[in-house]
Amino acid sequence: MKELCKIEVKRLLKQKFIYLFLFGFSVAAYAYSHLLTTPDLYDMLNINPQEASNAMFPEFMVRFYAITVGPLFMAFITSIYINEDKMSGMLKQPLLHGKIRKDILKCKFISLCGLNAFMMFAIYVITYGFAFIKWGSEVFSFPQFTITLQKYLFITLSLITMEALIILVSLYSRNAVILMGVIFCILMVDNLISINLGSFSNLFMFNYSTYYYLIINKENADVLFKLKGVIYDLIYLILFYYLAARKMDKIEIN
Repeated sequence: MKELCKIEVKRLLKQKFIYLFLFGFSVAAYAYSHLLTTPDLYDMLNINPQEASNAMFPEFMVRFYAITVGPLFMAFITSIYINEDKMSGMLKQPLLHGKIRKDILKCKFISLCGLNAFMMFAIYVITYGFAFIKWGSEVFSFPQFTITLQKYLFITLSLITMEALIILVSLYSRNAVILMGVIFCILMVDNLISINLGSFSNLFMFNYSTYYYLIINKENADVLFKLKGVIYDLIYLILFYYLAARKMDKIEIN
């Protein structure tokens, strides 16, 4: 299994899309920090300067990534590693039946979830890098720096849970287009829930815990409040992986 995981990680690292995406995000971070957060453009772009500049800039950018852009990008990457293998018949080979087939799912799961964590770390470095260039040491001021760091950690868990759901959906979808469409619809539903049912933030639904973590805006936020989000994420993470493993077992060998 260790060798299989190495193979999957190498396949991921060979994907130029990852580096192109990080380059594109860097351009966006530069644009927002140096061009789009100037006073003349606040009203035009409907940006609240208190939520998009100085120590708040890293949180502003993680919202940009975690709510829609990040999950859709990971859906695209997942389609390469799950759907293409499935459509080519790789997951249906007799030699992949039983334990070996399950090991392949585990390795894909580990590598893709690991990529989610790596992407969040890269986003963290990029956003704080450009924020420091623009505003200097102000971006590391307390307590906002500590609050934002907590949010990055919590949202990483949220996106790993979202990745488990993406893997599950990919095992049922026929191609990458369907997978991207389903994930996009899920994200739109989450957006409507967060806007209209904010008082039900304890009810986790798909990527809803991302919104839950983003409302942690106080240094002394209740520990129980944070713990609830983590518990919901872990429960759904286990559930999505269990359902994905069952689906993997049912893939017919032709």
